[in-house]
Amino acid sequence: LTNYLSLEDFDKMRESKVEYLNESPYVKFKANTTIRSQHWRGSEDQFVYEWKTDKNGFKNLEEISNLDKVDIVALGNSFTEGMGVTTEKVWTSLLTLKGFSTYNLGVQGYAPIQLLGSLKKYGVQLRPNYVIIGYMLGTYDREQAFFDKKKVILRHQEMSESILKILKQSLNKKVLVITGSGNLDFFRKKFPEAAFVFG
Repeated sequence: LTNYLSLEDFDKMRESKVEYLNESPYVKFKANTTIRSQHWRGSEDQFVYEWKTDKNGFKNLEEISNLDKVDIVALGNSFTEGMGVTTEKVWTSLLTLKGFSTYNLGVQGYAPIQLLGSLKKYGVQLRPNYVIIGYMLGTYDREQAFFDKKKVILRHQEMSESILKILKQSLNKKVLVITGSGNLDFFRKKFPEAAFVFG
Protein backbone atom coordinates (compact mmCIF):
# COMPACT_ATOMS: atom_id res chain seq x y z
CA LEU A 1 0.00 0.00 0.00
CA THR A 2 2.72 2.49 0.90
CA ASN A 3 4.19 2.13 -2.58
CA TYR A 4 1.00 3.66 -3.97
CA LEU A 5 0.82 6.61 -1.61
CA SER A 6 2.39 9.92 -2.50
CA LEU A 7 4.22 12.11 0.02
CA GLU A 8 1.17 14.38 0.07
CA ASP A 9 -0.99 11.38 1.05
CA PHE A 10 1.38 10.61 3.94
CA ASP A 11 1.29 14.25 5.05
CA LYS A 12 -2.52 14.25 5.00
CA MET A 13 -2.65 10.97 6.88
CA ARG A 14 -0.17 12.22 9.49
CA GLU A 15 -2.10 15.48 9.88
CA SER A 16 -5.33 13.58 10.56
CA LYS A 17 -3.78 11.15 13.09
CA VAL A 18 -0.93 12.97 14.85
CA GLU A 19 -1.00 15.85 17.32
CA TYR A 20 2.06 18.08 17.75
CA LEU A 21 2.73 19.68 21.14
CA ASN A 22 5.00 22.57 22.17
CA GLU A 23 6.36 20.57 25.09
CA SER A 24 7.42 16.98 25.73
CA PRO A 25 6.18 14.49 24.58
CA TYR A 26 6.08 16.81 21.50
CA VAL A 27 4.09 14.38 19.37
CA LYS A 28 1.37 11.82 20.04
CA PHE A 29 -1.69 10.33 18.41
CA LYS A 30 -4.86 12.43 18.31
CA ALA A 31 -7.72 11.63 20.65
CA ASN A 32 -10.48 9.24 19.56
CA THR A 33 -8.72 8.44 16.31
CA THR A 34 -8.34 5.15 14.45
CA ILE A 35 -4.65 4.38 14.05
CA ARG A 36 -3.41 2.00 11.37
CA SER A 37 0.10 0.55 11.48
CA GLN A 38 2.03 1.05 8.27
CA HIS A 39 3.96 -1.60 6.32
CA TRP A 40 3.33 -5.32 6.31
CA ARG A 41 4.09 -7.00 9.64
CA GLY A 42 2.26 -10.27 9.14
CA SER A 43 -1.21 -11.48 8.24
CA GLU A 44 -4.30 -10.06 9.95
CA ASP A 45 -4.42 -13.09 12.29
CA GLN A 46 -0.76 -12.49 13.29
CA PHE A 47 -0.77 -8.72 13.70
CA VAL A 48 -3.55 -6.27 14.60
CA TYR A 49 -3.12 -3.28 12.30
CA GLU A 50 -5.89 -0.99 13.54
CA TRP A 51 -6.93 0.35 16.92
CA LYS A 52 -8.64 3.45 18.32
CA THR A 53 -7.06 5.95 20.70
CA ASP A 54 -8.77 7.04 23.90
CA LYS A 55 -9.84 10.58 24.85
CA ASN A 56 -6.16 11.53 25.41
CA GLY A 57 -4.72 9.81 22.33
CA PHE A 58 -3.33 6.65 23.96
CA LYS A 59 -4.15 2.93 23.70
CA ASN A 60 -6.41 2.15 26.63
CA LEU A 61 -9.64 0.40 27.48
CA GLU A 62 -12.52 2.89 27.53
CA GLU A 63 -13.26 2.34 31.22
CA ILE A 64 -9.63 3.18 32.13
CA SER A 65 -9.55 6.38 30.09
CA ASN A 66 -12.48 7.74 32.11
CA LEU A 67 -10.85 7.28 35.54
CA ASP A 68 -9.46 10.18 37.60
CA LYS A 69 -7.13 7.88 39.58
CA VAL A 70 -5.42 4.63 38.65
CA ASP A 71 -3.29 2.03 40.41
CA ILE A 72 -0.56 2.07 37.75
CA VAL A 73 0.70 4.34 34.98
CA ALA A 74 2.77 2.61 32.28
CA LEU A 75 5.41 4.48 30.25
CA GLY A 76 7.26 3.19 27.21
CA ASN A 77 7.36 2.78 23.46
CA SER A 78 5.82 0.21 21.07
CA PHE A 79 6.15 -2.68 23.55
CA THR A 80 4.20 -0.75 26.18
CA GLU A 81 1.76 0.63 23.60
CA GLY A 82 0.99 -2.92 22.55
CA MET A 83 1.77 -2.53 18.88
CA GLY A 84 0.28 -5.41 16.93
CA VAL A 85 -2.25 -6.61 19.51
CA THR A 86 -5.81 -5.58 20.30
CA THR A 87 -6.30 -3.04 23.09
CA GLU A 88 -7.84 -5.78 25.23
CA LYS A 89 -4.68 -7.90 24.97
CA VAL A 90 -2.08 -5.20 25.72
CA TRP A 91 -0.30 -6.09 28.97
CA THR A 92 -1.59 -2.88 30.58
CA SER A 93 -5.17 -3.96 29.83
CA LEU A 94 -4.46 -7.44 31.21
CA LEU A 95 -3.30 -5.85 34.48
CA THR A 96 -6.56 -3.88 34.56
CA LEU A 97 -8.57 -7.05 34.01
CA LYS A 98 -6.67 -8.60 36.96
CA GLY A 99 -7.86 -5.77 39.21
CA PHE A 100 -4.97 -3.27 38.86
CA SER A 101 -6.29 -0.25 36.96
CA THR A 102 -3.47 0.64 34.56
CA TYR A 103 -3.28 3.67 32.28
CA ASN A 104 -1.08 3.11 29.23
CA LEU A 105 1.05 6.10 28.12
CA GLY A 106 3.19 4.00 25.78
CA VAL A 107 3.67 5.28 22.22
CA GLN A 108 5.69 3.61 19.49
CA GLY A 109 9.05 5.26 18.89
CA TYR A 110 9.13 7.31 22.10
CA ALA A 111 12.50 8.44 23.50
CA PRO A 112 13.16 8.87 27.26
CA ILE A 113 12.45 12.62 27.11
CA GLN A 114 9.01 11.75 25.78
CA LEU A 115 8.42 9.19 28.54
CA LEU A 116 9.16 11.91 31.06
CA GLY A 117 6.94 14.41 29.22
CA SER A 118 4.06 11.92 29.10
CA LEU A 119 4.40 11.25 32.80
CA LYS A 120 4.38 14.98 33.64
CA LYS A 121 1.56 15.93 31.24
CA TYR A 122 -0.77 12.94 31.55
CA GLY A 123 0.41 10.52 34.24
CA VAL A 124 0.96 12.53 37.42
CA GLN A 125 -2.64 13.80 37.41
CA LEU A 126 -3.87 10.18 37.63
CA ARG A 127 -2.18 9.83 41.06
CA PRO A 128 -0.93 6.27 40.46
CA ASN A 129 0.34 4.03 43.25
CA TYR A 130 2.96 2.59 40.90
CA VAL A 131 4.72 3.55 37.68
CA ILE A 132 5.98 0.88 35.29
CA ILE A 133 8.62 1.95 32.77
CA GLY A 134 9.05 -0.20 29.65
CA TYR A 135 12.63 0.65 28.74
CA MET A 136 14.02 -1.42 25.88
CA LEU A 137 17.51 -1.72 24.45
CA GLY A 138 18.13 1.24 22.15
CA THR A 139 15.37 3.43 23.60
CA TYR A 140 17.80 6.12 24.66
CA ASP A 141 19.34 6.21 21.16
CA ARG A 142 16.18 8.04 20.10
CA GLU A 143 17.34 11.00 22.16
CA GLN A 144 19.51 11.87 19.14
CA ALA A 145 16.40 13.31 17.53
CA PHE A 146 16.27 15.92 20.31
CA PHE A 147 19.91 16.54 21.21
CA ASP A 148 23.44 16.64 19.80
CA LYS A 149 24.68 13.06 19.31
CA LYS A 150 27.67 13.63 21.61
CA LYS A 151 25.31 14.55 24.43
CA VAL A 152 22.96 11.57 24.03
CA ILE A 153 24.61 9.38 26.68
CA LEU A 154 24.69 12.26 29.16
CA ARG A 155 21.05 13.08 28.36
CA HIS A 156 20.15 9.40 28.83
CA GLN A 157 21.56 9.49 32.36
CA GLU A 158 19.94 12.87 33.08
CA MET A 159 16.58 11.66 31.81
CA SER A 160 16.77 8.49 33.88
CA GLU A 161 17.57 10.56 36.95
CA SER A 162 14.80 13.05 36.10
CA ILE A 163 12.23 10.27 35.78
CA LEU A 164 13.30 8.86 39.14
CA LYS A 165 13.22 12.33 40.74
CA ILE A 166 9.66 12.95 39.49
CA LEU A 167 8.58 9.56 40.74
CA LYS A 168 10.08 10.22 44.17
CA GLN A 169 8.92 13.83 44.57
CA SER A 170 5.62 14.02 42.73
CA LEU A 171 4.36 10.53 43.24
CA ASN A 172 6.48 9.04 46.02
CA LYS A 173 5.69 5.67 44.47
CA LYS A 174 7.36 2.37 43.71
CA VAL A 175 8.89 1.81 40.30
CA LEU A 176 9.09 -1.29 38.12
CA VAL A 177 11.48 -1.00 35.20
CA ILE A 178 11.01 -3.46 32.32
CA THR A 179 14.21 -3.44 30.35
CA GLY A 180 16.35 -5.37 27.92
CA SER A 181 19.25 -7.18 29.60
CA GLY A 182 21.76 -4.72 28.07
CA ASN A 183 20.33 -1.94 30.24
CA LEU A 184 19.96 -3.93 33.46
CA ASP A 185 23.26 -3.00 35.17
CA PHE A 186 22.80 0.68 34.37
CA PHE A 187 19.31 0.74 35.87
CA ARG A 188 20.25 -1.30 38.94
CA LYS A 189 22.91 1.33 39.77
CA LYS A 190 20.60 4.28 39.09
CA PHE A 191 17.43 2.84 40.65
CA PRO A 192 18.51 0.60 43.55
CA GLU A 193 15.04 0.76 45.08
CA ALA A 194 13.25 -0.28 41.87
CA ALA A 195 12.10 -3.74 40.93
CA PHE A 196 13.27 -5.11 37.57
CA VAL A 197 12.01 -7.41 34.87
CA PHE A 198 14.15 -8.09 31.85
CA GLY A 199 13.99 -10.23 28.77
